[in-house]
Amino acid sequence: MADFKSNNPGTWFYFDKGEPKSGGICLRELSIEEHDRIEKLTVKTQKKVRRGVAFDDTKTDEALANKLRWRFCITDWTQVTLDGQTLDCDDDNKDKMMKCTDFVKFVVDSIEILTETNDTIKKASAKNLPISLSGNVTSQTAKPV
Repeated sequence: MADFKSNNPGTWFYFDKGEPKSGGICLRELSIEEHDRIEKLTVKTQKKVRRGVAFDDTKTDEALANKLRWRFCITDWTQVTLDGQTLDCDDDNKDKMMKCTDFVKFVVDSIEILTETNDTIKKASAKNLPISLSGNVTSQTAKPV
């Protein structure tokens, strides 16, 4: 059985894999609710008519949308320095760090891993895989319900 969780606390990604002392970033996926909230704040739509045809003219403040997404997705960090100065994980410092190319690459790569991995389904699937006497996972065929 899949046991889904309603909270979204974040997952730690360390600069040196598995070594928390090296520092890292705690990231979470952008929730649907947060995405919708950001859309409301950053997208403006006006009804316009041109040559007798009505249409929606949509303008998005991409800079603000990106800033709000990063502020939500980055929940914490340790051992993050910029130009030799250790930074606390606050909104102003998140904005500063998102201008640093290497930091952005690390965050984007980590979020990609996070979004491609569904731990809940993996755990549920692992519990349901038949194991042979040798300890290897055996092939499983679908059975009708």
